[in-house]
Amino acid sequence: SLPTPSVLNNYGQLGVGSEDDSKVLVPVPALNGRGITTVNGGTHHSVALADTGEVYAWGRADYGQLGIGEDGTGAGEFENAPIVVPMPPGVVGKHLTCGENHNLLLTVDNRVYSWGFGQLGQLGHSSEEDELSPREINMAKAKLENLQIMQIEGGGQHSVLLGSATATK
Repeated sequence: SLPTPSVLNNYGQLGVGSEDDSKVLVPVPALNGRGITTVNGGTHHSVALADTGEVYAWGRADYGQLGIGEDGTGAGEFENAPIVVPMPPGVVGKHLTCGENHNLLLTVDNRVYSWGFGQLGQLGHSSEEDELSPREINMAKAKLENLQIMQIEGGGQHSVLLGSATATK
């Protein structure tokens, strides 16, 4: 017989409202009817983007992976069902991705926000601090203000922006 896969869910990263591991694919009830266009998973957390640009996160929270601020980000903290990630006013997501313990959001107006584990500089804020809430990357400071971003991706402890240069004014 074939081996049966077991999906680890010790931080609620499956988003089903429990920490029970699963041997089969399971729906995420809290996302039904939300118009989800993108789902992505880190090591112990998951994120989803709705067609409205709203961001959801669940799973491990101790490095700020869920973007919910200081509440609920202590050692071993997690959410076992999707919660809305509070964004600054006017932020509408276009593309969402995550790395091992961090997330990146590209907005409809070509801005990039990051949050989560930042110890190796993967958040793009010229620091190695964790970000507990979504924070806009200062593209001018990075000398990338003329970059039309086409794609964002997160890796283990790195992030990548793919874009094309636009003419300067």
